[in-house]
Parts: sequence; structure tokens; C-alpha cells
Amino acid sequence: MKKLHATQLELFSSSVDKSEATLPAHEKVYAAAFRKLYYHLYSNSRASRAERIISDLSNLLLCKIAGDRHGEGAGLEQFLDSKGTANELLLPILLKAFPHLVGEDEKFSLEDEVLRYGLQELAPLSFQSAPAHILGEAFQALIGPNLRGDKGQFFTPKSLVKAIVAVLNPPLCAKVVDPACGTAGFLVETHAFQLKDRQLSSSSKVGKLVGMDKDRDLCRLSEAILAVVAPDRASVLNINSLNLATLAKLPEEVSPLNADFILTNPPFGTKIKITDKSILRQYSLGHKWSLSEKAWRQESGVRDAQDPQILFLELCIRLLKPDGQMAIILPEGVFGNYSLGYVWDFVRSQGTITALIDCPRTTFQPS
Repeated sequence: MKKLHATQLELFSSSVDKSEATLPAHEKVYAAAFRKLYYHLYSNSRASRAERIISDLSNLLLCKIAGDRHGEGAGLEQFLDSKGTANELLLPILLKAFPHLVGEDEKFSLEDEVLRYGLQELAPLSFQSAPAHILGEAFQALIGPNLRGDKGQFFTPKSLVKAIVAVLNPPLCAKVVDPACGTAGFLVETHAFQLKDRQLSSSSKVGKLVGMDKDRDLCRLSEAILAVVAPDRASVLNINSLNLATLAKLPEEVSPLNADFILTNPPFGTKIKITDKSILRQYSLGHKWSLSEKAWRQESGVRDAQDPQILFLELCIRLLKPDGQMAIILPEGVFGNYSLGYVWDFVRSQGTITALIDCPRTTFQPS
């Protein structure tokens, strides 16, 4: 693994401290449009949970993409002309264009009048011509303050995402994976970072971007964003990424194995321990460990439970190709807890720990 130079660490520090409110004028157009749309949906519908509004907003975004790229504009026009409900006219469009994201039992949560307003607001926006980083950052700016996970997810601040991507500096040809992708912040920023000041040609070798998440709504949202900003190179899989047996069976074009880079912020917390023995036994860190003669040894017995962040740490190591690089956000307790010494013995046996970077305590505080 490459070493972090002082200039890179200074870049990381300054990037994390930057305000996320400072967007260039041409980016503010999209950010303002998405924000206006979100608050209209929130104020004029019966839905009160941000997650449901974001889910329907991402479905509207997918409808817009289907109309622009899959020739489904007629159905959208019928809905805008009040010739049917969203569930009658828009859902068939989504099922046809994105069958892997939308289930047969899917329903819109918001009222048709509110959804029509949403489509009308999206109509003048150009998803085809706007640079990837503009659309990605506009949508991420909307998501950050409004979507909070209830399963141990902490959605990563944009400034931290940008800093991590800049430090690792993944080349365009690299395969980049996030096994707990949430709203695809790392993948969106990686794509934008790689294309900045670069003109692609037919001979350019472009690596795959692969995201995974158990939450179907988050996967749908990630797919919608990536379909806009990074078409033809990104895949989002709605699976339990901790199940190594499932990952081994995936087709090569969407497989997360043999990644050049992994960037991730996995869910963590003592309230969401992994207790499934079929998952735990797939991991060295899912087994019991004992300390003898100042050395940790893995035992044959499987633990009753393990914190998810510990398993994700091993998962990331397993997904990397030889000499691959990773950046993972972990809670502070993982580093200072004496009883977790076996974790760091295991990690050191698998590769080189290049740097541990302590983020400011305010990094993940809600804005």
C-alpha cells in the first residue's frame, strides 16, 4: 500500500473542516431545485417520514431517467395530464426500466397531486448534459440533512467523503467497491474525482463501481443517483454483503471481488449485533479468540454475536485484490478497546495499516 505524505494528510484535514454549504453557483441551481422539491413534498403530503419522501423522490428520479433514456415519455405525459394514478402509470414504467429495483408490490406513498408537481419540477433539469459531480453533490446535499438511518447507519458527510477519495486517489481504471454504500456517496465522489479535468476517449479504460446494501430503499436511491451521474459503469446490489457465499456466486460484471479500492462507512453499534451463525462462521473474526503468551489465537468455536463493523472490516480485506487499498470509517472504541486486540492482530496479519486518522468529534453531528 502507498504511504500517506504530509501534504495528503493536510488535504484530508482541510477538506473535513470545509463547510458543506459552499457550492459553486452552477451547482446551486440543481441543489436548490432538489431542495425545493423535497420541502414541497414534505409540506404538501400526508407523509411525515423523510425516508418515505426520499423513497418516492428517488422513484420520480428513476421515472425521469426512464423517460429520457428508455423512451417512456408517453407514460409520464399521461400521468402529468391526470389520465391515471401514479401506481397505474408510473409503476409499470419503473418495473420495465428497473425490474431489479422495483418489486411487484411497490406502491407510491405520496398523493398523485404532489407527485405530479414533482415530475413537473424535474422536467426542465438536464440529467444528460450536467457534469456528474454537479448532479451527485446536489442530490447528496439534499439527502444529508434529511435521511437518518435507524440500523446503525451514519451517512457520511460530503466533506469527509471528498477528503477520503482525494487521499486514496483511485485511478479511472480502478475497480472501486463500497459494501455498505447507503446513498452511494463514495461511489458518486469517486466518479466525479476521476473525471475532473479529464476528457474520455473510446480507448479510455474505465473501472467498475460496485455498491451493496441490505436496505432496498437506499439501493433504489443509490441506483437512481448513479444511473444519472455514472451510467454504464456502476452497479448497486440489494443484498446482504456480509454473506460471502452469496458474493462468490455473483456474475463477474457485478462482482465486488478483487477490488482495487474499497471506501466504506459500515453500520455499527452494539444494538445491531450479527447473530446469524451461517454468517459468523464465514469469518475469522466471527469466531472466538483467546489470548495466550501475549498472542491472540483463533479458536474453532463460533461466537454468539459480533458487532457488524468488525465483520465489515474483515469483509473489506477479503474483497481486496493483492496490493489493493481501502479506507474504512470505524467507531473510536474499535481502536482503544483491549478486548478487541485480536482484531488488530488479524488485520496486521493481512496487510499494512498505513494510517489511522482521528476525525473531529463534530464530523457526524446532524447539521
